[in-house]
Amino acid sequence: MTGIMEMLNRIVMGSQEFSFLDDEICYRVKTAFDKGIDCILKCQIEENGVKNVWCQQHDEIDFHPQNARSFEPAVICNGESAGIVKLLMSIDNPSEEIINSVQSAIRWFEKSKIYGMILVWVDSTHADFVYHSTDKDRVVVEDPDAPPIWARFYELGTHKPLFCRRDGEIVYSMKEVERERRTGYAWYVDWPQEVLDLYPEWQMKFTKNENVLKK
Repeated sequence: MTGIMEMLNRIVMGSQEFSFLDDEICYRVKTAFDKGIDCILKCQIEENGVKNVWCQQHDEIDFHPQNARSFEPAVICNGESAGIVKLLMSIDNPSEEIINSVQSAIRWFEKSKIYGMILVWVDSTHADFVYHSTDKDRVVVEDPDAPPIWARFYELGTHKPLFCRRDGEIVYSMKEVERERRTGYAWYVDWPQEVLDLYPEWQMKFTKNENVLKK
């Protein structure tokens, strides 16, 4: 959905690649884009009065986090949320609500960093699964010099990194996930780092007096 919204935003911003569109279409696109942003803002997860980021899927009526595929439970999802925040940061004249949404997400990305570990591919026996084949396995290795990383999923309420087996069983370490999902899904990501790298310039432009990364 962020890909669709990014395309709509390019039309709204008057990108030359869409110069063939007439005024009526552009008006309809602007209306659709504004509705999409409104939906995104309503979906941002709030716990005890504090907003963080988003789930992979939200209820179409009350906007609460919902389960997606069997191994994608209703959680705080740092993976897809990184793309959402980049979209919000790309808006030229953000409303106060959009600014507050970005600030809340940046706080969460900073708070949810994980240090001291890296993911490593290791040789293993050949295995054929329904959707992929592999001669590798993926393991977590301690490394005190590793850059920060993020779990893709964090449990609602507890904020513990969370993982899930294909049958829907929730576990709390990647090694408890079966090999098919360990090698076929991104359980740890570095995507929020790109957002944090973009933040200083955005912050100076739109909220000069409030840098949420300042301790």
